[in-house]
Amino acid sequence: MNRILFINIAFLFLLNTVSCRQRVNHVYIISKEDSIRKTAYTRPDGIVIMPPKVKYSRYTFILDPSQNLYFYSLPESISSKGTYDEPEPDSINLQPESLIFIPKGTEETFFKENVLDQKSNDKIKTVCIAAYSDTLKGDFIQYLTSTGNDKTKNISLNIRLAHSEEREAMKYRLSRKN
Repeated sequence: MNRILFINIAFLFLLNTVSCRQRVNHVYIISKEDSIRKTAYTRPDGIVIMPPKVKYSRYTFILDPSQNLYFYSLPESISSKGTYDEPEPDSINLQPESLIFIPKGTEETFFKENVLDQKSNDKIKTVCIAAYSDTLKGDFIQYLTSTGNDKTKNISLNIRLAHSEEREAMKYRLSRKN
């Protein structure tokens, strides 16, 4: 009797562990990843030689404070503007109407149609996720990070906090929606 009870308890424990593991959302913490990245580019003598981070990418996704997703893209002739080693551009002239709302559940399809499937003269497509908070969660974030790590896709993925111009445009975009 004790053996059957033990086997049932062990089975339930394993079942619970597997089901809990499937419910965990992917979490990306910008400051943590930046620290890991900095450590990876630190030489033994302590000098940090990091590749510059792009401020404005050709394709940019913005997560607003409510975790809704918006998208804007720059013209191909301006594939990326400003790196952290260069002076910040004054403005990219981002307009509220340039921010396209992406309904939940359609993010991957939108990404494939508007980024991956787009013809481009760029060898590597620059994609940026700009967020209002340091912590990003969800299946789409996991999808983008795995796509960014897939060398066959030729995607350069940058994840950062939203800049003031993006926040201003988003503020006006959200005020018009209400």
